[in-house]
Amino acid sequence: MTAWNVTDIANLLLDAGRMALTYYEDRSPTLKSDRSIVTEADKAIERRLGEYFDAPEQGVYMIGEETNEERGEDYVQQALSGTTWIVDPIDGTAPYTHHLPSWGVSIGFMQNRRLTEGGIFLPATGELAITDGDRVLLGRLGCDPDAWDPSRLEPLTYEGLGNPGRGIVSLAQGVVKRARFSGDYLVHAVGSCVFSVIGLVTASMIGYVASIKLWDIAAGVAMFRKLGFVMKFEDGERFDGEVDERGFLLDPDDPARWKMRTHLYVAVDEATCDDLIRSVVW
Repeated sequence: MTAWNVTDIANLLLDAGRMALTYYEDRSPTLKSDRSIVTEADKAIERRLGEYFDAPEQGVYMIGEETNEERGEDYVQQALSGTTWIVDPIDGTAPYTHHLPSWGVSIGFMQNRRLTEGGIFLPATGELAITDGDRVLLGRLGCDPDAWDPSRLEPLTYEGLGNPGRGIVSLAQGVVKRARFSGDYLVHAVGSCVFSVIGLVTASMIGYVASIKLWDIAAGVAMFRKLGFVMKFEDGERFDGEVDERGFLLDPDDPARWKMRTHLYVAVDEATCDDLIRSVVW
């Protein structure tokens, strides 16, 4: 697949969700070298997506959580500068293996190092969000896989909440474990990026703080940009969706390759984003 097509991507996300559910009672979790969890569902879904997205002979590449280490450096450099699909077959594998709803499938699209499009599906809640031109479409499809219908997508009308004082902020596990949060907000500690992205774009949350890898956030970045969210690093520098050394660790010898250099702060407006940066003490 060489271009972003909303219908095709939506159907792929739904198919991946159905695959994940077929493994739901037999998740077979194991530990990877970085001590994160992987299941047979992760591997099977990424293989399936690779059938559509991994086509270097057509000038199209794929960076995925479960297959990135298999890529040669020539492939990676071409992917960074070309047309590339960025996939996370199950973001939130730990919640998935424990039958919590905060997991989902993520597909991002990058051209010339810029994250331009994205789609996320949460099978346990039936929420599907996907970019379409300069807008984001949202579908609340329910929890019955047989009834999932992408034609029910509708344009998301988002009105920023501003800074309501005690809105909910999502904090990633690393923030909760290693920092002190002093902000005057309710806090939700979540084990997946996609769950937080959906929370933000549907106005259930007003902010997100995390240290994340490219495939975790790729689809979310595209949505945030189209909806006018503010994304900043710890030093206050804005993140504009560019995948380069300013924002990511890209050295092939770095064991944390593909991770963001610092924590990313995302919020509904600049005042809230700046307040979140002040609220996290390391």
